[in-house]
Amino acid sequence: DADIAMYRAKTLDGAHTMLFDQAMHTQVFKRHSMESELLRAFENRELKVYDQPIISAQCGRITGVEALLRWPQADGSMVSPDEFIPLAEETGLINDIGLWVMREACQQMQVWHTNLSQYDDLYVSINLSGKQLVQANLFELIETVLQGISYKPKHLRLEITESMVLGDLAATQALLHQCRALGCPLLVDDFGTGYSSLSYLHQLPVDAIKLDRSFITEITENTRAAVIVRALALLATDLGMYTVVEGIESAEQAQICGAQGIRYAQGYHFARPMPLDQAVDKLKT
Repeated sequence: DADIAMYRAKTLDGAHTMLFDQAMHTQVFKRHSMESELLRAFENRELKVYDQPIISAQCGRITGVEALLRWPQADGSMVSPDEFIPLAEETGLINDIGLWVMREACQQMQVWHTNLSQYDDLYVSINLSGKQLVQANLFELIETVLQGISYKPKHLRLEITESMVLGDLAATQALLHQCRALGCPLLVDDFGTGYSSLSYLHQLPVDAIKLDRSFITEITENTRAAVIVRALALLATDLGMYTVVEGIESAEQAQICGAQGIRYAQGYHFARPMPLDQAVDKLKT
């Protein structure tokens, strides 16, 4: 019990005294239970890869999908990614899960390229976690996955969050240059949420910035928000990049983003993340 209280105190900034209570015990027990269940779910292939279409903001055509990890339950509910992904990162399981997601997503995309001729240029976008990014052999693992299924690197786009970049810029630059050499386009996800967004952007070998949904929330009511989106789109273009926005929930938001020079968009207005069979049906419509 004292160890639990000490661990909680260490997670807080500064010096703290923490008194153990039963709520801490319950929380730790719940965490350990979920950790065991997550490992079992991964080993039993109960985790699923869902796809959310990415749309051309100019013509409305589906140009790619973002592969998202989901954990369905027997009762039809879902464990929130906000709950189990941080746990997977803490335990290190995210490295194995992330590699599995990449392989699954690329394999299904390979099938689509073969069976849906009109989408032979479709790409899949994969999120890399901070834990994956610091793996010494990450580049070799990605290369092994692509070579194992004869998947073209240009059809795999890798997303890293802004906070990962700010952690160790030099190390991140080296890894990103390796991935670029392989031929995988790179995106900075959640752009605009950090404190030094513009100071590092020109130093990174990235192909695109993905604007955080916070830029889109007020874009229909606040003209300043639209001005900021347009400025970022112009900045990206001048740097030889393109822009993606997420969180589009209305036709008006989509129209404004297109008018501001945004190239690609995704959000519930177009489609929610969906299982493989539904994604195929969406592509055929």
